[in-house]
Amino acid sequence: MPTTFQIEDLKAIYAKRWGIESEYYYLKHRLQIENFSGYSVSAVLQDFYASVCINNIAATFVGDVELDSQSKKKHTYKANKNILLGKLKNRMVKALLIGGAALISLFERICEVIVRNVIPIRPGRAFPRVEGWKRLKYPPNMRGAI
Repeated sequence: MPTTFQIEDLKAIYAKRWGIESEYYYLKHRLQIENFSGYSVSAVLQDFYASVCINNIAATFVGDVELDSQSKKKHTYKANKNILLGKLKNRMVKALLIGGAALISLFERICEVIVRNVIPIRPGRAFPRVEGWKRLKYPPNMRGAI
């Protein structure tokens, strides 16, 4: 006997998956996880693990920082992961080399940047898809610095 579903049930199920889909989008387009700096197995693995590592570190920062969502503003806010990624990639090597109080101070400054750069969460927002000109997704001579 075939099972039938209501459209509202399918929408609710898909909405529960939306966070996972957003994370895949972030990995593919912001961190360029499919764009490798070399062709050897070790270069591909190194780029992949570096991207996943920086994404996990960014998620840790986002989870640790408390945003002021109780203010009298129209929307609730979340951290801007693009700004956070830019700050992390410029400071990650330094953070791994220093230790002690300097490391804690560096992390506190990054947390302050997160709190200053927030974006609103706008429920029910939708835009029509526009099919544009297709180009090479990752040109071979263009690798973003992670």
